[in-house]
Amino acid sequence: MREEFQNLYTNTNNYLTMNTLLCPIYLSSNTLSKDRFSIGLIMVGREEAYFNYSEEKLNKVKHLFTNDSFLVVKQYLKSIYKNFYPEQEKSLFPENDFLKTWANKEYLSYLNKYTNNLVCFGETTNVDIALNEDIFKKFFEMYVFRYPSQIDKAKDIDIFKKPQSIAFYKRNSEKVNIDIEITNNDIEELLISTKVNFLGKNDAPFAGNMLNLQKSIQTLGNNINSFISLTKILDNAQNKKGKYFLVGEEPDKELKENHKLWQELRNTKLIEYTELCDIDKISNYITEQGVIPFFAA
Repeated sequence: MREEFQNLYTNTNNYLTMNTLLCPIYLSSNTLSKDRFSIGLIMVGREEAYFNYSEEKLNKVKHLFTNDSFLVVKQYLKSIYKNFYPEQEKSLFPENDFLKTWANKEYLSYLNKYTNNLVCFGETTNVDIALNEDIFKKFFEMYVFRYPSQIDKAKDIDIFKKPQSIAFYKRNSEKVNIDIEITNNDIEELLISTKVNFLGKNDAPFAGNMLNLQKSIQTLGNNINSFISLTKILDNAQNKKGKYFLVGEEPDKELKENHKLWQELRNTKLIEYTELCDIDKISNYITEQGVIPFFAA
């Protein structure tokens, strides 16, 4: 596919300089039906190019696809997004050729013919309007869905790759078990294998997990419930109430359910929630309370 795109770019020189190109992107859940619904939008002007798709709308129609088909759709849309906004990823085209490539009606018409029967490029039309981000958002909401909220990408970085987490692991790697999976061979009462980020003991059990609170609510709920179940089993195994931590960071306020969960974690009595920026408090507890690995090496 990459080679076909590049060949098409080489053979076409219709670089539009006056009008804005508009190309909607549709999904088709049934190859036997002509029914389709909009999921994304491309707009390209003289000096700017925009693309976005609605992940919210995509998740609402997930039930119309098989798991494999849904994965194909999601990855395909992400690949287009990365081509428009490559950041540190390598773009399909050299940066100076990017706009020239996409501002090409023949190219977009070609994409209309190149389809995987799931993601379809609609007919490309000319719009006599100067393009900017606000204009794109208005057209997006007209053609697709409400515009996706801007999420703070810095908060979406894997929590384990952040400096505070790396320093915590380095400081405590010999004092507690790190990133360990516990099975019923380790604790008989444990029916399902459970992963925990740090685990130790003194006269009572000690454990903690790190959470990326930007992730889906379902994933977070499963992780939290699994950890709370483990704490009860550890308490029973040691016959003493342990000390347990969940570590995270405030999620983006636009993620309303995630932000509500974060507030609930801060107020819960079930477990001690600690912000990542305060993780040194857990390190100090490990040192001051003489915590050692739960399982000997």
